[in-house]
Formats: sequence, C-alpha cells, structure tokens
Amino acid sequence: MYDIRLKQIECFLDISQTLSFTESAKRLHISQPLASKWIRSIEDELSIQLFYRNKDGLVLTPEGQYLKDRWASPYAVISSAIVQAKEISDGENIRDIRIGFDDLYELDEMVEFMINTFSQRNPEFHVHLSPFDGMKMEECLIDGELDIAFAFWRDFSDKLNRLPLRDTDFYIAISRTHRLSRMQSITTKDLSHEVFFALNEDEDPKAVERIQSLCKKAGFSPRAIRMVPNASSLVQSIMFQNGVAIAPGEIMKEYGKQIRLIESSDITQTASIALFTRKDNPGRAAVFFSEFAAAFIREYEQ
Repeated sequence: MYDIRLKQIECFLDISQTLSFTESAKRLHISQPLASKWIRSIEDELSIQLFYRNKDGLVLTPEGQYLKDRWASPYAVISSAIVQAKEISDGENIRDIRIGFDDLYELDEMVEFMINTFSQRNPEFHVHLSPFDGMKMEECLIDGELDIAFAFWRDFSDKLNRLPLRDTDFYIAISRTHRLSRMQSITTKDLSHEVFFALNEDEDPKAVERIQSLCKKAGFSPRAIRMVPNASSLVQSIMFQNGVAIAPGEIMKEYGKQIRLIESSDITQTASIALFTRKDNPGRAAVFFSEFAAAFIREYEQ
C-alpha cells in the first residue's frame, strides 16, 4: 500500500485545476511550501512526475492527468463519508490532549512550565507530548492528529488559530573563534564581507527576506546566503565555514559553548513562540487547553 494522505490528494486535485501552486495554496488555506512538499511526497511515493513547466507555465504530465481523472470521484466520496461519520459520532475523548512542539529548538521553559502546571491542576487529562518537524506538525494539526502545537516563528496556514505566547530577540550568531567575536559591539555594516547562513524555506520562509532587508538598511547586499536544513546544521555551518547568521536566541541558546550571540541595535525583529489550534472543529480538549494557556500567560506576565 502507498502512504498518501487525503490532504495531499486534495492538494494535487486543486493544483491540477488551477495549475498554480500559489493559487491553490491560497484556496486550500495552506502555505505554498507545504503544497509543494505534498506534491513532492506523492511523486516520491509513486515514483512518477505529476507536473512539469514549459514556457506557458505549469502542465500536468500524462501520469498526472491519469491520476486526476481517476482520483476526483473517489476523493469526493471519501470526503463526504468522513463528514457524515463525524456527524454520527459524538464519542470524543476529552481526557487526552495530543501536543506537538517544534523540533527546531528545545521545549521552551515557559511552555514546559505551562504544560506541567496544566497537568497538575487538571490531573484528569492525559497529555501526549511529542517533537515534530514544523511542516509535519502543521499537517498533523490540520488533519486532526494533534490537538495543540507550540511553534517558533512559523508562518502556518490560516486554517489554524494562533495564540502568541512571548517574543524572543534576534541576534548576530557567530563562532567564538570568529574574528568579529572579539569585538564588544557589532553593527550590520560589520557583516558586509561575511557569508550568511539561514534555515531553508520550509523551516523559515522569511529567512532570506530578513537578511536582505537588514543588509539593505545598512547600505550593502549580502555577499552570499547559504541555506541549511535545520538548527544543528546552522550551528555547524557557522562554526566550520566561518560565516554568520541572524537567528533567534531561543534556537541558539543550547549552543552557547560554541556560538556567541551578539546584540545589535540594527536588528529590530523579534520572533514569537505561539500556540496553534485548528479553526474548524478544534475539539473540546484543545479549546479547554487554549483557554487555560491564555489565562496562564496573563498570570505569568504579572
């Protein structure tokens, strides 16, 4: 059997109509990188190509056209059956809460304290806590496999509710052996000859834009921007390739022995840690936890 999700089929069928990843992502209320990832997942799973590009734009391959013709009707039947089954069922177990957190960083201390406090005050609930890749976590939340997600700076789809918890500052991140590390104060202009490393588009869609905007304000273009897949790779790149990064302290704090974080008055951006739930049918457990989280934040800030 093939591992293909209904959401991925829905995405493929919509793109086969619009012939635009961007337009379909908007119609489906998901991010464009997630739409691209879903199509790649189908292609990898089936070992076929669904689309190609020519001078006129996106085009279905013969294999893609065949699947479009065969999948449309069964998908409609399955979707309808799921809706009807949900209407019949009223047996939701509100005592289980499935929580995911972003594996880009260690579980935030405040979030960990929040979850522990919730468990202590509400012992009748069983909390299932698991780390996730950011894109995977978004999929699981939309599909109903998670009730709550804690994510760091992610630009998730508008199918999800977002409750900001707190902000963390961006810093210049450099190796402790880098020549700039000896300086007491660093401005963006001091980085004009440096290679920038950044998380890839799936992990941080605004990374390149953030670096370019920062450098533009300082009157130069970045020498180079090289993308890496995760926080560990970002640290390794900074350490061994003698480059720099503009990164939230929350991601880099566990690497304090190898990486120095330097404040800069030129960096005004902040990144938010937020709680996400589904807008449609979030579930009673998710609503209960979200209400607790909102009250907890007010107490925590006092």
